[in-house]
Amino acid sequence: MVLILCLLMTPYLIAVNGVEDNNSCTTVTEDGVIDLRPLANNDSSPRFMDVTKDKEATLRFSWNPCFNFDEQGCHQVELCELTPHFDLSYSLGNSTQASFIQDPSLGLVLAYNVSDIYDRRTSVIQLICDVNEEGSFKVVEDEPSQQYNFILRSKHCCPKTQSKRST
Repeated sequence: MVLILCLLMTPYLIAVNGVEDNNSCTTVTEDGVIDLRPLANNDSSPRFMDVTKDKEATLRFSWNPCFNFDEQGCHQVELCELTPHFDLSYSLGNSTQASFIQDPSLGLVLAYNVSDIYDRRTSVIQLICDVNEEGSFKVVEDEPSQQYNFILRSKHCCPKTQSKRST
């Protein structure tokens, strides 16, 4: 079962044509530049804090694009999972574990891959362009034994064309 799960996650580990992976803040696609910096807090706090899948959910997630933060047991992360009663927390990624990827079914995603001696966790944030939304972060799948899935809906997910300098 573990081998199958790792094989299914492989597409999230490999960047594909059309995406130039610069860092966890910006990327250049065939359509233009995606820049998540306007959504980021740069004061060591998460922009999206303690987000749950629904009202009955026990897991909470905090995310800050571009800049690391500390919350509970998560230190120097961009994405953190907090368990019920905030007694445990897990790092779900920092900038060195992030990649922009063009997924065939989801479109452009920001994927975090974290491994330690005990566990391997993959988190995928689907980036949806919405010119009327500053930033909305939603939990789609929060099963710890599976891949974590999120959606970021924002005008900052819309590609912007690069201006060319005249010489």
